[in-house]
Amino acid sequence: MTFAFLGSVTHNQLEIIHKTLNKITLRPIKLELNQLGCFPNPERVRIIFIDLQGDLKELNSLAKLIRKNLNKQKIWLDDKPFVAHVTLGRVRKRSNLTHVLKGVKPKKLEFLAQEITLNQSTLGHSGPKYTQLKICRLT
Repeated sequence: MTFAFLGSVTHNQLEIIHKTLNKITLRPIKLELNQLGCFPNPERVRIIFIDLQGDLKELNSLAKLIRKNLNKQKIWLDDKPFVAHVTLGRVRKRSNLTHVLKGVKPKKLEFLAQEITLNQSTLGHSGPKYTQLKICRLT
């Protein structure tokens, strides 16, 4: 789940981001995997995801708080609105997966979101590589 895409950051900004995230004091959030979906649409799939249900009000509050606090620290982040989902994968060649997506029913799975991770994404020939840089626990 991505709360905010930050783009390139310096080492100094990384430390500011980590401190900002560590100051957030919210309780862990109860969520549940819901239905399979895709961006931008089933006829031209680029990203496959599972949307979420559960305490979405708390999750959206967390996303707003993260963005607000990063903005206060003058950290650039994209302005795309937060959408509660878990990305499963990216499709290299835009495809029509309407028939496939209709037949897939994910198993309902409840979980407790207990931490925020700060990840680095590095694009390569075989796709993005993700490296976990920092972990901040929700308390």
